[in-house]
Amino acid sequence: ISVIGVIMPSIMSTQIPRFLPTPTNVTYRRGQLATLRCSVDKLGTKFVVWRKASDPNPLTVGREKFADDPYIGVSHQATNWNLIIRNVQPRHAGVYECQVSSVHQLIRHIMLRVVEIGEP
Repeated sequence: ISVIGVIMPSIMSTQIPRFLPTPTNVTYRRGQLATLRCSVDKLGTKFVVWRKASDPNPLTVGREKFADDPYIGVSHQATNWNLIIRNVQPRHAGVYECQVSSVHQLIRHIMLRVVEIGEP
């Protein structure tokens, strides 16, 4: 048995990104600042990609924004990669995906519900 054969599996397993617990269902009132949280441990050189599940195009990749919507952005601090939607509207409602660009496909789904002011 070579030393590399013994060491490599343990190194490989510690470098695989994983999601940390965050809410997967969030509700905001129209006009509020919506924050969809995604926290990834051991991201390494990978990127976090945000997209709306109904649209194949990414909203953000890492810190770069690709969304045409001026109200959408990303906030990054430590392990947190949060999708920020200012002045959230009913058109923003739906399922969003926080993805890690990796050989191992990692996707976390977050359901955003937008209610009218006065709705429960």
